[in-house]
Amino acid sequence: MNYLFLELITLFSFLLFTLISFDHIEKKVNLRKMTYFLSFFLLGIINFYQYFVYHNSQSNYLSEIISLLIIIIILIFFFFSIFSFQFLRVRVLFIPFFLVLLIFRIISQNVHLDDSSNTLQLNDNILIIHVISSLISYSFLTISAVTAFCIFIQTYYLKKISVKNRFISALPSINESELITIMLLNLTVLLLTISLISGFFYFKLDAYSQNFFLNNKILISLIALLLIISILTIKKFVGLAGQTIFKLIILSYFLINFSYFGIKFL
Repeated sequence: MNYLFLELITLFSFLLFTLISFDHIEKKVNLRKMTYFLSFFLLGIINFYQYFVYHNSQSNYLSEIISLLIIIIILIFFFFSIFSFQFLRVRVLFIPFFLVLLIFRIISQNVHLDDSSNTLQLNDNILIIHVISSLISYSFLTISAVTAFCIFIQTYYLKKISVKNRFISALPSINESELITIMLLNLTVLLLTISLISGFFYFKLDAYSQNFFLNNKILISLIALLLIISILTIKKFVGLAGQTIFKLIILSYFLINFSYFGIKFL
């Protein structure tokens, strides 16, 4: 099947999901809430099928990795949305971050990789742990960027007491958003650490193991990890303003994006 046709179907389902996301959703189960979850479920099914097509057609591994990442993010966001209404309230802010991944996947189709790394071969347990933990840590960081963006917006409008905005009132409180953000950042640190450790042990068996920590991807990931740890430490012992947290998380988000995808696109 033509990859462009698949992407068009995905973009159409994403547009449908976006339109439904802007509809008012209450805490109780009703038709609007069910329609939202059905549109999200449809988006997940289409992306799962797309990953299946990429995997079986042996397309370049970057497209396959991004497809797998999109599925993981959808599953995590879907899970949190079901069990936390406060998390569900940030659904609209999730849209631009998800759109970034869709754009990455479209671009990846035109990226030429070395023949030796054209396909993704998950035939080693340590490699599986490395890849999955990397993708999940990226997912948690992406979603924490969403909740931090919520804090940023609310802090901005808080300074304008006279301004009333229905969109802002639909978001969770600053305190609730901070709690979710900190939780997600802690999970990001855990998974990113597992990713780096498993990556080290996997590449230790390779002839290039001595250059593991000199690899551009690893160095940028380490910088992002240290930055996130710094955010959590300063937040706990000193305190950070909501807008500062957002800016630092966005910096970490861009670092991880460049580490995972940017180097391959250059």
